[in-house]
Amino acid sequence: MPFFPFGVANAPGDCQRYAEAVRDVINDESQRRMLGHASLPGLESVHRSLRGLSSAQNTTDATTEVYIDDFQHLTKLLAQGLEVFQVGERVFEIVGLIEKITKREGPDRVMTLLGFTFDSTTNLLSIPPPNINEILSLIDSVLGMAGKGGAVPFVTLLSLHGKLIWAATSIELGRSQFSFLRRPNDAVAPGLHSKIHRASFLIPVFESQEMIKELKWWRMA
Repeated sequence: MPFFPFGVANAPGDCQRYAEAVRDVINDESQRRMLGHASLPGLESVHRSLRGLSSAQNTTDATTEVYIDDFQHLTKLLAQGLEVFQVGERVFEIVGLIEKITKREGPDRVMTLLGFTFDSTTNLLSIPPPNINEILSLIDSVLGMAGKGGAVPFVTLLSLHGKLIWAATSIELGRSQFSFLRRPNDAVAPGLHSKIHRASFLIPVFESQEMIKELKWWRMA
């Protein structure tokens, strides 16, 4: 793994760049195999299947993407995907990465990616039903208290905000619909110095009509 000379604050970006460099090696080798070219040094030992990458009609038939430490191989045919898996295994071995085999998924047209359901046929991300239910339950609890003129714990709004940031990845215009949700928490956060304070402090949500409008938008999204 890379060394972080500028501190762990830069670790996510450094890890992403390192992973992208590894991804580029896998993609380079895949391209070479689809074009019938010689393998990269150290990857000659990976078997070339007649129905694998060499059968590709186009160099876009196989590609690898990565986010931090999650590698995703996308291919048109099962045999192509299996060959890319083998290429990836060898590349990981060469650079010293240890793959967690239990986290492997596929081959499948629908898989889990960063918590979302990804359909490789339609190229669409969607939120799994359990996550939807959890988010809607939080929204309903906040809107319910707002309707009663009540308040909710600071940590409840904090949790809801975090979940909506995550959900916004797969919802069009989602990122434009939680700015007001942050404001009550941002206003009081500097004065809450412990977990006990954050857990017990109540936010009068009925006072923020803009936030209520945002939550109603999310309720219908």
